[in-house]
Amino acid sequence: MTATDAGAVADLHTVSWRSAYRGVFSDEWLDAHADADRAAHWARRLAVPLDTAAGLVASHDGVLVGFAYLIADAEPTRGTLLDNLHVVPDRRGGGVGRRLLGAVVTLAVARSWPAGLHLWVFEANTGARRFYARHGGQVVGRILYAAADGGAHPSLCYHWDSDAAARLTTWPSTAPSRGASARPAPHSRDGP
Repeated sequence: MTATDAGAVADLHTVSWRSAYRGVFSDEWLDAHADADRAAHWARRLAVPLDTAAGLVASHDGVLVGFAYLIADAEPTRGTLLDNLHVVPDRRGGGVGRRLLGAVVTLAVARSWPAGLHLWVFEANTGARRFYARHGGQVVGRILYAAADGGAHPSLCYHWDSDAAARLTTWPSTAPSRGASARPAPHSRDGP
């Protein structure tokens, strides 16, 4: 993921939020403000590469279908932070998210970032919670998260210790599914 990906990543992020966060964020905010918020966020985040952050994108036939973003130093005692993992709604359930999950662990290990993996997910995002639990994540914390829409939303921390994280790289295959491919590139906390 590089600065040239910012627009496509922001667009996918907005589509994902509008699909997953209805009933979490206000419809008015999602419809009127999410586009600009995500565009500014990703332009800022990817403008200057950081040694402690990196993103991966998954594409199919040249079209972005998913992305993930890691931060090494956000909460190192819990492991590397998976700050974002989003897949376009019509590709969910096809293995893109699972493969991105494995690829982020591989990337974190290759960079000698903190062992293990953790992320924050809105408690109301039941689809994501099922996905993370199915892939071995354990709930280890709960907070009220001050989100981009101005609301405070209950959020859960999912954690994989180093052994559980390593297992994510050995699911049937970490190769992208249905022709999708993932590519890493270097690059502040975005939230659940």
